[in-house]
Amino acid sequence: MSLDASISGCRLVQTGGEASVYRAFRGSEDHVVALKVYKARRACNESLIQFLKAGKHPNVASLYATGAADGHTFTVSEYIRGVTSSALVPMPPSVAVHLLRGVSAGLSALARAELSHGDLNPENVLVRSDASPVLIDCGIEGLGAPRFAAPERFAGKAPSVKSDLFSAGLLLYFWIAGEPLFAGEKFESVASQI
Repeated sequence: MSLDASISGCRLVQTGGEASVYRAFRGSEDHVVALKVYKARRACNESLIQFLKAGKHPNVASLYATGAADGHTFTVSEYIRGVTSSALVPMPPSVAVHLLRGVSAGLSALARAELSHGDLNPENVLVRSDASPVLIDCGIEGLGAPRFAAPERFAGKAPSVKSDLFSAGLLLYFWIAGEPLFAGEKFESVASQI
């Protein structure tokens, strides 16, 4: 795959159902970025892209570039040094509330721009060493993580501030309890519970 010439030193960090994420350098070895390469072309919300590029918020990862190469969509974003919030469960309620405040600040910034996250789940909240949470992977097309999706998302409705708030409640429960409120191995089971 041919990407922007300023991207170098790619190292695979994670592969999922939709995409692979690489730790890479942009321009120089002093500028570490996250390169996400989707398995297929994907539509991007232009308003969200502009917000993530221009509206730096400490609780939302910045986006530097998007593009397409060899039939794949890719994004280049801020590389967050931290762990997923799922690695910290179960956590004391005071810690969970602290993280929720940061997540809420990020969601509020998105909501003021009339945008939503769309896939709020433990893997999309990274926690830095200073205990500040950062939202990643904003603007997903489709359902997202079923165990953390709002009921209307199962009906095919677009993400909204309302669906993000529902997901935030499920996230808080998960952080404290150490398990999702809606369990089940099969999609249909989770969907019917929600």
